[in-house]
Amino acid sequence: MGRRSSRLVSVAEQAMDKDARRVSRAIALALKLIAEQDPELARSLSKSIETGQYLSYSPPSAASLRRKLHGKKTRPRRGKKPRQPGIRQ
Repeated sequence: MGRRSSRLVSVAEQAMDKDARRVSRAIALALKLIAEQDPELARSLSKSIETGQYLSYSPPSAASLRRKLHGKKTRPRRGKKPRQPGIRQ
């Protein structure tokens, strides 16, 4: 009985490993296709995405994104809440 359960765990682990590899390949392909259209976005995404045993996405800070979008150095606003479209403050 002990052998059978360890084999089932082994089969389950193999299936998860196979799925993880499949996801990693899909992400790599997506990054390659994105790079053909927007190399800077692909670089930014590849720095933010980690694959392996666990998949993680750590986006850059909002201030960092503003700098990239506007092409200049900006400071984060202090003491002011970000405005939301359609809401008067």
